[in-house]
Amino acid sequence: MLLVHAPLSDAQESGQPELTVVGVDITRHSEIPVPKNVTDKANLVYEKHRNAFSAPPPIDTRYDGRINIFYIKRTTNNATAAAAGNLLPYNPSGLDTDSPQGRICLGESPRREKWCSDSHYSVKLNADRMAEWSTPILLSHEFIHLRQYQNIPGSKNRGAPFWLVDGQANGIGFGLMEREKGFGRRAMALHTKDMENSNFSFFLGLRYYDRPLDVDRWKSIFPVNHPEYGLEGNKDRSNDHVEMAGYMTGSFWRHVMRGRPKGFNAFQQMLFRAGPDDPTSSLQWLRWTDSGLKAATFNEARIWRGGVRQVYSEMIAELADFPDIVARNRTGKLRADYFDSLLWSEGCQKVDLMVEGAASVRLKIFPYSARCLRIRMPSGGFKEKNFVESGTPGLLGSNLPPPFNVTAVGAGRCKDLALGTRGQLLGSPLVFNPSRTGNAASSCAAMWEAAFAPLNISDPNGLQGWQTVVLINAPDSPRDGMEATEFTLNFVRPTAKTRLSGSHTVKRGDRKTKKPLPDAGGRDETQISQPVMREIDPGEPCDADGAAIFKCGDVMGFSIATGKDATGIARMADILTKGTKLHYPAGEFTRDGFDSLGTIYVNADFAALAQAASLRMASGEIDGMMIGVAMPRLEEGQTGSFPATVYAGDDLSETGLNSLSGARTRSDGTGCRQILSYATNGTVNITANGMGMLAGSLSATLYEDNPDDEAACTAPRVRAGEVTVSFATPGFVSIGPNGKYALDFARAEEDALAQQDIVLQMMTPIEERSDILPEDEMRPETRAQLAAYRTSGGAASSAATGGQCKGSAISPGDSEQFMRAVAAGSGADDPATINQVLGALRQMGGAILAPYICQWIEAGRPARFELGED
Repeated sequence: MLLVHAPLSDAQESGQPELTVVGVDITRHSEIPVPKNVTDKANLVYEKHRNAFSAPPPIDTRYDGRINIFYIKRTTNNATAAAAGNLLPYNPSGLDTDSPQGRICLGESPRREKWCSDSHYSVKLNADRMAEWSTPILLSHEFIHLRQYQNIPGSKNRGAPFWLVDGQANGIGFGLMEREKGFGRRAMALHTKDMENSNFSFFLGLRYYDRPLDVDRWKSIFPVNHPEYGLEGNKDRSNDHVEMAGYMTGSFWRHVMRGRPKGFNAFQQMLFRAGPDDPTSSLQWLRWTDSGLKAATFNEARIWRGGVRQVYSEMIAELADFPDIVARNRTGKLRADYFDSLLWSEGCQKVDLMVEGAASVRLKIFPYSARCLRIRMPSGGFKEKNFVESGTPGLLGSNLPPPFNVTAVGAGRCKDLALGTRGQLLGSPLVFNPSRTGNAASSCAAMWEAAFAPLNISDPNGLQGWQTVVLINAPDSPRDGMEATEFTLNFVRPTAKTRLSGSHTVKRGDRKTKKPLPDAGGRDETQISQPVMREIDPGEPCDADGAAIFKCGDVMGFSIATGKDATGIARMADILTKGTKLHYPAGEFTRDGFDSLGTIYVNADFAALAQAASLRMASGEIDGMMIGVAMPRLEEGQTGSFPATVYAGDDLSETGLNSLSGARTRSDGTGCRQILSYATNGTVNITANGMGMLAGSLSATLYEDNPDDEAACTAPRVRAGEVTVSFATPGFVSIGPNGKYALDFARAEEDALAQQDIVLQMMTPIEERSDILPEDEMRPETRAQLAAYRTSGGAASSAATGGQCKGSAISPGDSEQFMRAVAAGSGADDPATINQVLGALRQMGGAILAPYICQWIEAGRPARFELGED
């Protein structure tokens, strides 16, 4: 957070606090003493706001010429903890200046100004409802209200929505105090998790987020049964569930500020935007919020390019796993069953892939809301320790979390959807719209690649090996519609269990030898997590013989890798791109010390592992082979048994190792038989078939050309072995003008621009960023960077990446911007290729790239940069 110090006031220059807290007993109409700790805390918060906004909070009341707020004593316990208003401490209507109220309100000894004004502002703290620990954040909340009332027309209107007015005051007010010890979210969670009141959900912003963000507009469908809405004794008030949910929407507004290096700047800029025409319209305020976020800039960067959609999606993805990622505790109200009940009125739907490789669920989702799911599947040997992941280097991919895919299919706007897991959004989804001219699809689809790395699996109060997946419906701009949209979610764990028997002929020079087919023993083997996409060409020539073995025509195909080397090599590109696809720059500082899925993939020793596998392949000693399948193209939902051609190995011709034997033959005049056409014995049994999901089994007898030249005269093809596979894959998608779907790159391009925005903001010095955690939540490395910055008077770089240029550490912002400049310089123009280039560069590491980054910096940080031939 940028703390720009305003000029000193007369009070400050004299060494006196600028703010006075005056105690008033509103029953006896007399002044009372104010505890020193209240005064001290009030001045701390006042100065925090004064420095952050470069101006003091707009308080009009004066006591003996000095700014004052009120500490109020009441005879009855009231539900209000702290309040800001313009009738302080009394309502001036009909006030008798000779009455006890009038004398204290208008008294001249000492002089009191505007204490009973109906058009000015101050703050009062109600002593009967105050908790000592929460005084600073309650005050901070009230000071934000004063900024709203002064700067945002209509925000003080009685009809202004709670989610905006009180959500903003909670989120920004608490966010401003987060760097103070005891007020970070982890500290707040640990302090309130065993309280019997609503402080836990109130201060952390835990409301039903499977209902829309702008809760006031949706009162009729917003549940009233939240476990903590009624803990303050207000159950008889019909609007309480909406009001409390409004306060708890502070988690959204906190992310506006704390989710970006310059997020606080975004809020400051929003303060000076004109309010909507109708200040009672929740929809108009939502549009005001969206346009204000999108308009906020820092230098050349958009702070929140995606507006409400971007803030909401990131916020709820993190909040869903708050106990494990932020609080790192599962006791009290942080235990899984209770915490879920605070966020999800409809609970979390479970998807179990421990045995089956694919599953589907259907659900409805409102705009600007989310639905919670939990997935469980085999871990593939990946281990996590003390909330931070660690793997053991070994075979390619053995130290990496296994992949899974999620595809959402529905009649809504699929590009409005986002998917989160383990506190991060999954980037670069494949978005498919119905093709205009092909076999018309009534639905769109969005497909995400993810990885399974469950958190804190040993805690009995935690998720116990399940991993949170959050589907988010966040439109790119607010619309009038108030309907929920139904989507089908197809989950697939790309896996196969292969059995091979028999042997095949291998040529080594001029010599032919028999080698056993590589049998994996039917064990689970991870497959690539990308679908096969193919453009359909109805004009492609295809004769009857080619069509009979699915060599051409309206066909589809997929491949299976078996054997440790084959699966590793098949996944090389898949693993490389995941470092970029699952990269999450938005969490670089906001979850300090917690690795994103992308970081886990980048940290794998990819180069060494890939080199070892490549050497084995070159030597001919590779363990495993590829199984390819060609079959009739199926419509989504079509299941059953189908003929197929099954290929084993790299030779995809009719003469290779496959399921083809002679159909029509003829004699060549010497008694030898020539094969004129082929027939296949392969069979595929499909049990699950949806967009992004194809599961079933296959079997075939494998043939090869007869290795005995003499015997081949009468038996040109001979049986080599058998293959059976049970599989689950991301399936096949027909694209292009004649396919079912057309790819939509708009979302991927926007995500790429948003990442560039973050990079530019990350170049801000570390102390001036609004996304840094409290120091007791930082890694030691980050604390050291912060200390170096302070010691150097602001000259030190914000962070190091493993290299230096002329004695200065390379910042993560420069490192990321350099890699994007190289991607641009490579000529890559589509998101998939850009992601591959970025993934390759990230695998190299900062130390290797440092000399090139220095060259790029010396060249003036150009947007396009080409690496030399070396």
